[in-house]
Amino acid sequence: MVSGAQPGQANTGHPVASLLLGLPITTSIETLRPIFGYRYSNFGWFAQDDFRVNAHLTLNLGLRYEIETPVVEVNDLQSTFDVQRQAFVFTGRDNQPRTLSDTDYSNFGPRVGFAWTPGSNSKLALRGGYGLAYASTSSSQVQQQRSIGFTAVASFPSPDNGLTFPIRLREGLPSVNVDPISVTRQRNINVNVIERYAPRAQMHQWNLNLQRQVGDFLVQLAYSGSKGTHLVAANYSLNQVPTARLGAGNAQVLRPYPDFQEIIVNNPNEGNSLYNGLSLSVNRRFARGLTLISSFTFQKAIDNTSGRGAFVGL
Repeated sequence: MVSGAQPGQANTGHPVASLLLGLPITTSIETLRPIFGYRYSNFGWFAQDDFRVNAHLTLNLGLRYEIETPVVEVNDLQSTFDVQRQAFVFTGRDNQPRTLSDTDYSNFGPRVGFAWTPGSNSKLALRGGYGLAYASTSSSQVQQQRSIGFTAVASFPSPDNGLTFPIRLREGLPSVNVDPISVTRQRNINVNVIERYAPRAQMHQWNLNLQRQVGDFLVQLAYSGSKGTHLVAANYSLNQVPTARLGAGNAQVLRPYPDFQEIIVNNPNEGNSLYNGLSLSVNRRFARGLTLISSFTFQKAIDNTSGRGAFVGL
């Protein structure tokens, strides 16, 4: 008898004693998980050159084009929930493509920059530039839940909250005969959605820099900004009860899709960010490699997706 245990009373006794006796209250066994082989490719082409317009103005112009293919599993072991059909779809089956999302062919990234001085002996210089860069979307897609229907879990809980032990470890684990595909036919469960159209995360960046030599000092006033769109954002549910329908009663029947619990959109590319910064610096070079640098920066950053996905920059 374990000290503190009360016959006929659940949640009494000591859990370590149950462990040592090999009497778990609940046991879960997962079917053999297949080895997933996810593949995707990145292709990029760019052209860039400097153009000296005259002795005072130089332009830097460039264009980059990128294609990133969606994730493919070598044996088509991918699935997702189709909201329109209200059922799971599998890649490579029933006329479905081998990918869960489409290829984005619109990833053009222009670059433009300039440097200008008003005269050959001028101590003034003005520089600026703009660029558009893209981040990988497929790398975040690999982290999404896309293996429903290829593995399943059989559970053996106590029928009376711990009074009766479902198995004894000394007798071995029971055999499991669970069809993983049966999971996708269930109702009243949480499901995950991978969006068919998922544009790549992009970052627009620009800057303007004014430098002036004042005696032995170099004074610089610089502005920089960036705007991120289609950034990886937090998951959200498509099956929340609309605000207008909130109230007393069974909330489940008020959902847009009452046959299911939460319908989660995984890693949606719906995040945005905005940054603006202004800096002032003064540099003074002394003898023997000694330099004095004094600077001040005023900046402001706004976003709705901090800590999610990868940051891209130029």
